[in-house]
Amino acid sequence: MAAPREKFFSLPSLLIVAALIGLALYALFPRQAVFENVNYLDRPDALSIAYLDVLLRADPDNTAVRINLARMLRVTGQNARAETILRPLMQRDAIPSLAFGEYINLLRQRVFAAKPGPDRDAAERELYLNLLQLPRQNYPFERRMALLDSATDAITPLQSQVLLRDMLAQASDAGQRQALRVRLARIRESQGAPGAAAQLLSDNISDTPPAQQPALFTEIIRLQLANGEPEKALLTFKARVAKPKMDVTGLEQGIRLARLAGSPEDAQRWLGQLAAQQPDNVPLQREYMASLLASGDLDRALGAARRLQRHPNQLTDDDRQQIAQLLEWTDHPAEALTAWTRIYRKTGSTLSYDRAHALAQSLFDWQTLEALLRLRNERGQLDEQDYALLADTHIRDGNLEAAKATLTQGLKRYPRSSALRDRQLALLLNSRDFEGAIALLENRSDLTDEQRFELANLYWHTRQPEKAFDQLQFQAGDPLLNEEVVATRLALGTYLGRTDQLRNDYQNLIGMADDPNTSPDILEQLIQLAVRFGDYDTAYKLSQNRYAKTGELRYLINSAEYQSAMSDWTGMSETLDQWAAIAPDAENSPRYWTLRALAYHQQDQLLAADAAYRRAHALLPNDTEILIGWSWLQISDVSQFRDTLRHLLAELAENPDSDAYPVLAYGYSALGEPRIARDWFLLGLDSNRDNQDWLLSTATTLAQTGSPLAARNLRQSVDPNRITEPEQRIAFYEDQGLHRLAWRTLEQSGQTPAALTTQNRVALSSYALDQDNTLFAEAMLAQIGPSRRNDIPTVYTTPESRAEQARRLRLQLDQLESPNTPAAQSALARDTVELHKQLPRAVQLGTERLNLGNFAVQQTGAAGRYAFNLDDLLFVLDGELRTLHANGPGRLRERPADSVEGGVALTGLEENWSWELTGEQLARAAGNELAGGLEINWQPVDRWSLTGGIGRNERTPDTAESWWLLGRDREYIGASYTPFSRLTLSAQLQRMSVHSSDGNGLGEGYGTDLTGTYTVFREDPAMTVTLNYQRQRLDLTDPLPADVLAELDQPLAPSELLTDEYERIGMATRWFHGEPHALYRTTPSPRAFLELGAGYVLSTNTPEVGVGVGLGWRLTGDDELALSGRWTSEGLDGNGRADLNLTYTLYLGR
Repeated sequence: MAAPREKFFSLPSLLIVAALIGLALYALFPRQAVFENVNYLDRPDALSIAYLDVLLRADPDNTAVRINLARMLRVTGQNARAETILRPLMQRDAIPSLAFGEYINLLRQRVFAAKPGPDRDAAERELYLNLLQLPRQNYPFERRMALLDSATDAITPLQSQVLLRDMLAQASDAGQRQALRVRLARIRESQGAPGAAAQLLSDNISDTPPAQQPALFTEIIRLQLANGEPEKALLTFKARVAKPKMDVTGLEQGIRLARLAGSPEDAQRWLGQLAAQQPDNVPLQREYMASLLASGDLDRALGAARRLQRHPNQLTDDDRQQIAQLLEWTDHPAEALTAWTRIYRKTGSTLSYDRAHALAQSLFDWQTLEALLRLRNERGQLDEQDYALLADTHIRDGNLEAAKATLTQGLKRYPRSSALRDRQLALLLNSRDFEGAIALLENRSDLTDEQRFELANLYWHTRQPEKAFDQLQFQAGDPLLNEEVVATRLALGTYLGRTDQLRNDYQNLIGMADDPNTSPDILEQLIQLAVRFGDYDTAYKLSQNRYAKTGELRYLINSAEYQSAMSDWTGMSETLDQWAAIAPDAENSPRYWTLRALAYHQQDQLLAADAAYRRAHALLPNDTEILIGWSWLQISDVSQFRDTLRHLLAELAENPDSDAYPVLAYGYSALGEPRIARDWFLLGLDSNRDNQDWLLSTATTLAQTGSPLAARNLRQSVDPNRITEPEQRIAFYEDQGLHRLAWRTLEQSGQTPAALTTQNRVALSSYALDQDNTLFAEAMLAQIGPSRRNDIPTVYTTPESRAEQARRLRLQLDQLESPNTPAAQSALARDTVELHKQLPRAVQLGTERLNLGNFAVQQTGAAGRYAFNLDDLLFVLDGELRTLHANGPGRLRERPADSVEGGVALTGLEENWSWELTGEQLARAAGNELAGGLEINWQPVDRWSLTGGIGRNERTPDTAESWWLLGRDREYIGASYTPFSRLTLSAQLQRMSVHSSDGNGLGEGYGTDLTGTYTVFREDPAMTVTLNYQRQRLDLTDPLPADVLAELDQPLAPSELLTDEYERIGMATRWFHGEPHALYRTTPSPRAFLELGAGYVLSTNTPEVGVGVGLGWRLTGDDELALSGRWTSEGLDGNGRADLNLTYTLYLGR
């Protein structure tokens, strides 16, 4: 039997050891509850992660284990797996807060880990889509804000705005809403739209807790200032912060805002309150006084000055000087004199002396004046005038000897002082010692040039002009003095009638005209002498030079006179235009109108000349010269002015003088009243014996009135070679039976026998042209043989220049107020209206309601148009400034903010082409944006015109939302053809592209427009019928860009925002008399239109109708108040639209 094996442990021992080991393992191994704690293991290891993974597989609904496992995976860099673990929790409606935070953190890390490109874009989008669930979670407000803040750096500001708005919509607490709005405002500010940020906060003031409102107002003001709107900031301050009584901080803030906003009244008011609170603040009082002085409030400025005077030791010299000036301005001359005197004693300044000097004189304070002069004398500062004044004080005291001594002292110091010498002479003259004054100079052995001149003046003043003239026969060494000598000698020569001496002086001095140092007196004398000797060319040049240097209007007027004397009618017209341009009251001068009439007459503008004479006569009714000139004008076309000529001659005949005899004689002769003409011819016969035309005309009237013998005797004294008018000479030769001489004169005058036989046809054709009947004129002239047509006057006159049109417009505007026949008045009105269309100048105020579909916009503002000429080219400048107010949001997240828009356009017009350049600042959701365009029109041949242009960032009118959010770019070409005057056919083709404010494209396409317009009636009222075909096609980009979606209250398809297909055919008729709302006069008031239209929209198979009506009428003068409205049953978006427009227009240019 084998021996038993030895045992190291017994079975009970083994069981006890196994039990102890199990207990130890159970005690030491982590439990599941430990792994559910999210704070367990800041640095997890693989075993812990594996254990949690096993636990999650065993219990997949254990949220804590899932969150903790995801956190450990993220900490160990296993982000993708962590996202997978958390994704089921993110798909719940109620997402655990810790899970949301972990998942957002993981997505944020993925965004920053991805390279720029599709991967990063996808990560950003997934982060944004998950954050969209945050506003719906029932977390505490602070927790939701913390989660959003943790991801803000990984999303765009636009996405942040969307999230904040969603949270704002669900916030129940006013404080929370305010915090969200502040966050939104700051995002808007960071996007460069501080104005929109301020508007956001301003619109929700009532929803802000009172305790937070002061800080809110401060933030609004800051944002408005950042947006460059200090005026709005000031209004906010005044409405929300300012109080009748404010502390120093509030007043200082108000003053700063008022100055930034350019509101000196507010700044001054608060500065005054601050000054009242701090009366001993010298710098503040100084500033307040300066502000009051700047605004002209002298009385209150004096109050501030009085407060400054309480602190004399703190005043500067400038303060004292300003106070002295203020005392003077507020009518405290005695105090001002004291103040100025003190300043002079202290500083010796020239200003203080001058003011004290002037005040002492005005107050008759001779004692103070003498003290000032003595003090100035002690300082060695007396000038020539001061010596004279000191002498005057002695004279006033009756001490003539002291006065003489003072003048002697002054002359010693200023030996060449003409003022003191004059004063010394004046002292003798004032004492009636004329001979003594003359002897004073005559007894001097060596008279200087100045003294000789003084002696001549003394002779002149004592009525010894001959001696004075002889005394002036020298040339002074001093050029300035010599000019005075020459000027005086010329004046005396003119006075004494020394023509030969004057002519010699004129010839010698004419070379001084170009010397810039020649005195004005000499030049004035030269002008007078040039006129006296008939040298009008020199007189004109001298007058032009004097006008250029002095700007004195009389020289310009004289220039026109001299041009008239030289028959320079074009130049005279330009001079008169210059006169009218620089002197608005030129049209109140009778001489202006007589010169203007003379120029018109010489340029064959008889109606304009007649109107000009009418203006002159109205200003100076009894002036014979005006009546004579007017009568000569009307004599030149008796058929047109017969009735008025008769009245003019009758008025002249009431008080005739010899100057009126010729016009009375020839006038009545032209009227076919030879007996009356004979009387006037005979009255003027003695003074016109050498006037051959007068003799011949007198003989003609004698023969016509039954005195053939007297007529023949008078003709015997006529020298035919001295007859100036060819017609008169021909008539003379025919009357004498000298047919060969008559025919020779006819040939020399450039006429032919054939021309004489067609005289009636030419006259009749000219009359037809005057009546605008060119067809009749052409028909008449066609009857004249081809060989004779070279002798016929040109049918079509040279077109007027722009300047001539402007002059004619001014005259015709005045003629509209003169009595006339109905037909003539109607023709004049039509021509005046057409002229004004070429030269429009107007200012317009108005408001317009535009129905854009889902909301309407009210536009209120001002517009203006100004036409001007440069080098005979016409330019038209348009400008507009308007405010926008939308009545609702439509499908936008929020109503479009109230805003201001503006634009300018410049149009250039030439003979057969024109161009227009436009620029605008448009308000949109993203802020203010620029838009512009250029259009060119060209008329290569008659009846055809071509158009081309581009537009950038224009409004997109398809829907209300596209109007606010989108911009449109266009390029277009067009053509127009007028086969005859009543029919116009036009076509236009355009390419379009639509984009968002961020530049994201939404679509591209084209548009076509075909139109035919037929004019049924031309006027009273006019009527047109129009046929139109229109098509628009856009290839839209799907989906809408994020920046557009962010502004909408719900996602939309592109076709809901833009019209991708639109095709319409229609017909409209329009009755109108003028154009209400036009920036130029279209027809006499009232102006109205009525439009009726119908069509069929092919793209939607729906009919469409429209109506428009408008009325404009004159209120007080050259103005118009206009109201119009339009309605159509279907626009581009399929909705009906109605617009209303109200304007007031003031037409300028009279």
